[in-house]
Amino acid sequence: MKQLNQESNIYKTKQLVILKLGRVRAYLSINQNITNTQVRELCNFSRIQVKRTLEKMIEEKIIVRKGKGRGTHYVFLNQ
Repeated sequence: MKQLNQESNIYKTKQLVILKLGRVRAYLSINQNITNTQVRELCNFSRIQVKRTLEKMIEEKIIVRKGKGRGTHYVFLNQ
């Protein structure tokens, strides 16, 4: 029973992340770019969650990083 609850919680967590990634995509479809801070505010993610999420989106060639340091922002790859 405990394992079933853990699997259910993992499934719910993955679904929530997918929904929040949809927010990032929707934001980028309207705006030209997004920053780490904007993702944190939009998705209520921690800094670590945002970093992992953005890195995964870069690896999957969804977005590309522009700039460095405090000026870093992310845009859809096709822009």
